[in-house]
Amino acid sequence: MSRKTVSAVIGSFLVVVFALGAVQGCGSDSTTGSGTGGTNGTGGASGTGTGGTTGAGGTSGTGTGGATGAGGTSGTGGSGTVAGCAACDKAQSCCVAAESKGIPASLCTLSAASCNAMSGTNQSTQISECQMILAEGVTFGVSACQ
Repeated sequence: MSRKTVSAVIGSFLVVVFALGAVQGCGSDSTTGSGTGGTNGTGGASGTGTGGTTGAGGTSGTGTGGATGAGGTSGTGGSGTVAGCAACDKAQSCCVAAESKGIPASLCTLSAASCNAMSGTNQSTQISECQMILAEGVTFGVSACQ
């Protein structure tokens, strides 16, 4: 196309655009539109359900106590010995009588008098030795030791 033609087309275009703008600006107000709104949707159904069954509780356990055991029988007392330092006089007689059974004569130096002269632990030790001699004499069957 020639330059003249292009200018004519552009000019025509501008005239049309200007005319449309003028027509539009001069026109009357349009009426407000009216219409009905859409309908509201319905809500979904609410869900219902049944609950689970409650479990039964366990039974409470009870137990009986064990039987009480019977008490043991008490033992019989041993043959009596002379208590305290007096046992040493008897141990002296027992010792002399038991020398033939193997009790050494060196152990036969016991007496209540020497025991009474001792104090505290020494006296307790002496009494224990005298009682052991008497017990050994009984084991050997020496009658003077009983």
